[in-house]
Amino acid sequence: MEENTKDKKVVITNLPPHDIVKLSEEEMVNQSLITSQDVTSVIVKHAYCQECGEELISDVPPMFNPYTLEHICRVKCNKCGKLYNLEYAYPRLVLLDNNGNEIPAFGR
Repeated sequence: MEENTKDKKVVITNLPPHDIVKLSEEEMVNQSLITSQDVTSVIVKHAYCQECGEELISDVPPMFNPYTLEHICRVKCNKCGKLYNLEYAYPRLVLLDNNGNEIPAFGR
């Protein structure tokens, strides 16, 4: 197992510089590589503990382990102490299009 992890690390850290394209947003607009999408509503999603029903509130943003390719978003229930590894940090803002579909969006 450790050898696989080491191999993944080598692959990830030894990417040739010519394989990565860096573009500014202005360059992408000039090349018509950016589009806009209307947002009709913004909602807030909350998560709750399976054991006691207490709201789960993330203290830190989600993390990603590049060696195991695992998404990590650990949250501990403040009431009963149960530990979760969730897909998202909660509470979270969700953007919806005019069909009610979630728009995946990331900010900086």
